[in-house]
Amino acid sequence: FNGLLWLSLRDKTYLSYVGYLTFYLIAQLTLNGNALRYLFPESPHLNSIAMPVSGFITLSFIYRFTRQFLNLDKILPKASRAVVWMERIFFGAAIASIWIPYSIIIKPLLLAALIGPLTCIILGAACVKHGYKPAKTYLIAWSFLFLGAVIFALKTFGLLPTNVFTEFSMQVGSV
Repeated sequence: FNGLLWLSLRDKTYLSYVGYLTFYLIAQLTLNGNALRYLFPESPHLNSIAMPVSGFITLSFIYRFTRQFLNLDKILPKASRAVVWMERIFFGAAIASIWIPYSIIIKPLLLAALIGPLTCIILGAACVKHGYKPAKTYLIAWSFLFLGAVIFALKTFGLLPTNVFTEFSMQVGSV
């Protein structure tokens, strides 16, 4: 749907959102085992790099979308420059994760998956404070995703039990 919106409106924000959704879908398919089962059943190695690559690219698109949607260039120009650097760092991490072993790269990815949405919430709150009305909707949406990401990360680090709720908290939060 957002891809069709981008085609009709040519608003780059929609394109960033489509990039985020695409790589988030790949990350989720990899996380729950469906990517290995349906996309590349003959390549466990591809499956092991798909999670960190798609995860870091997802984060890169999240920051790009945030910068565009919240109009950070005008509202918070210094923060906008920092967000651009984070986009680049996450994209670089995605490329590096092709060669870095999964057991090493997954921990920075989990940390980034917590910091990313938290940063987005902080930026959204700052834009609300500056009177940018669309930031309220943005802030509410990211709060749910952040809560889901926190619950999932705490489960992954063994601080919460594994159950249906903690296992799928990120998917629920993203909806």
